[in-house]
Amino acid sequence: MAAETTETLEIDLSEMFAGPVSVTVHQQSQFGDAHLHVVTMGYTRENRSSDGPTTTSHVRQSAVVLVESDLDLPQFDLAPKPKGMAGKMLSLLSSAGLRGLGTLDFADSPQFADHYHLTAWAESPVRLMFTRKLRDFLIQHPGWNVKGQGRYLVVFRHNEVMKQTDQKDFVQTALAIAEKIQQGEETLDAHPDVHRETRIEDVQATADRMGGLAGTLLKNQLRKLAVTRDQLDTFLAESRPRTLPPGMKAQVLGNTLPVVLFGIVFLMAGIAIGITALAIGDAENRRIGTVMLVVLPLVGGIMLYVAQRFRWRKVRVCRHGDLVHGVVKDVKRTSTTVNNQRRHHVLFEFDHLGRPHTATVNAYGISVKRAEGFRDRGESLRILVDPNNTSHILCPELLILWE
Repeated sequence: MAAETTETLEIDLSEMFAGPVSVTVHQQSQFGDAHLHVVTMGYTRENRSSDGPTTTSHVRQSAVVLVESDLDLPQFDLAPKPKGMAGKMLSLLSSAGLRGLGTLDFADSPQFADHYHLTAWAESPVRLMFTRKLRDFLIQHPGWNVKGQGRYLVVFRHNEVMKQTDQKDFVQTALAIAEKIQQGEETLDAHPDVHRETRIEDVQATADRMGGLAGTLLKNQLRKLAVTRDQLDTFLAESRPRTLPPGMKAQVLGNTLPVVLFGIVFLMAGIAIGITALAIGDAENRRIGTVMLVVLPLVGGIMLYVAQRFRWRKVRVCRHGDLVHGVVKDVKRTSTTVNNQRRHHVLFEFDHLGRPHTATVNAYGISVKRAEGFRDRGESLRILVDPNNTSHILCPELLILWE
């Protein structure tokens, strides 16, 4: 296998597993547009505890990775249900809404929930794809993990590296699972009205399904980010300077306010501690005070400047930006991740004051899928252009909108 293919696998699997993944390829096959890879993959997982330190565990496991351009899988995660006390605790957490997305179960397959936890943001397409035939096969073959997203399907047993003597059985069973998921995806093809991409409505439905503390926290976070289509239309129709809806302001500015506050704290604390040490301290304390007087204000000033400049520019383009129309020309993935989400560069092409321009913005998560859809359809989009810098733009259509 070419090194660039291994690198591509590592990048894509890192996105699916929410962290850097290393890959060693043992076997590869190609059937038309389908590429099959038998690999050993490794990654580090952080285990966070509310009342204790964060611990890390190193995972190494064999996996069968299917990459097929015709696949369009909704994002899902299938994991075996732990047995014994761990399984009982997990069930209690799930019923209390503390486990995460909440498990999808099936009324006609009560045994399935005894063996597996199936989670997904978009519930409807995953339910259709997990046919009775697939569920029965998984019940008969417990202990498997499956992750699916887009054109990628990964089948493995968590933290297990297959022995050479077990390779044939491992690959055969993994392929049988993959084949039945492909068949389930064909069943999904018969329902074009069911969307596969994760939408904000799916996240809201997941919060309702989760219930408990975790569901409440997610709902509160969604409420802070809420922007409706009508609110966006009203905002863009306003005369300048426009007034940002609270949800739009939260999405555009992100979590930059704490950085501003920390910058102010560092700046003021450095000045106060430094002056105090110089005024009343001995020689050693005065040396320390001099360092504090220089270093802390410098760090705080840099934090304050960078964060506040980011906020000023974003607010300026929203409140005073020229409204034009343009199209998405390209969406490119980068090697950078932020909060376990891959950064993508979205290239826009538009006319401003009678002259053609291009500009690039960063996109993550759901916004990437929206940008790719706009690109594929060649859809005309509303764009706000900074009157002071045409390379600085904002596309409101990439915000998370509540329809």
